[in-house]
Amino acid sequence: EFGADRIEKLRAIGLWEADANFSFKVLFAHRMMRRADEQGLLPHEQFARRGRTPNDGTLCKIWHWDYHRTMHINHACVEADLGDCYDAVNHLVLATALRSFGVHENSVKLLLSCLQSMSFYLRSGFGISEDAFSADNALPFMGVGQGCTAAPPGFNAVSTLMINAYKKMGHDLEFRAGWSDVVASLAAILYVDDTDLLYRIAQLDMTDEEFVAQLQVAVNDWVYLVQASGGHIKRAKSFWYITLFDFVNGVATPRRLPSMSSLRLTIPQPGGTDVTIPLQDFDHSSKSLGVYSSPSNSGVGQVDAIKEK
Repeated sequence: EFGADRIEKLRAIGLWEADANFSFKVLFAHRMMRRADEQGLLPHEQFARRGRTPNDGTLCKIWHWDYHRTMHINHACVEADLGDCYDAVNHLVLATALRSFGVHENSVKLLLSCLQSMSFYLRSGFGISEDAFSADNALPFMGVGQGCTAAPPGFNAVSTLMINAYKKMGHDLEFRAGWSDVVASLAAILYVDDTDLLYRIAQLDMTDEEFVAQLQVAVNDWVYLVQASGGHIKRAKSFWYITLFDFVNGVATPRRLPSMSSLRLTIPQPGGTDVTIPLQDFDHSSKSLGVYSSPSNSGVGQVDAIKEK
């Protein structure tokens, strides 16, 4: 908006030397990602990869909702988008992730030494700053670098470590195909900073409070993994859905928001505090990965958005 001051949205965009940026593209975006794809290193939850689009992630999320709604199983989805994902990556985690993807240590050192020793000039409506700001050896710059061709594949490697650790903690869902009996697992939908965490009730006889407690433990585990990698969850873009079924005369009816207003889900913050994120109603359409959707899968929100265009 014209005249709006959003200092928190300022980003340092690196204008990299062309040969260096091309080298990073060959090393990380081409060779590393091709090897990761060939060796099956990328988890199913990762949709920011060759051959997939954001629409594929949206389809899987809607599939998650449709499956549990059809089977009348209590389930939930937590939208927990990352804040400053490229800018906040810790280099120790980044180095570990790149090495786990088979990148030679010299290539990792080359990338990190460039990132940690860069100098930045600020360009705004008032011109270009005369003095540059930079880091030192005691407190080097972190992040993967906006404008760097190694940023997307590097963050892919980091998020792979995060989602694999998250699944080893037990926060994974299994889906069994009715005809082929094939079992598929899916814990989340990841597309760069967009994150949808998927859940179902662990035991059918759990109370509402016990189910929310299950969600809180899982969400905390994910947030702590994000923080360990240097990032944080953006509260302004976070919300959650929970679908609870009431059976009246044998008919399953999803509960609506007014009767669930007492349920709370929080997101741990880097400073040690917890913030509450809003709960959305069963048929309230929210935008994620460019598409409006809801657990009811009515399609009304997306149709309305298309009509407005």
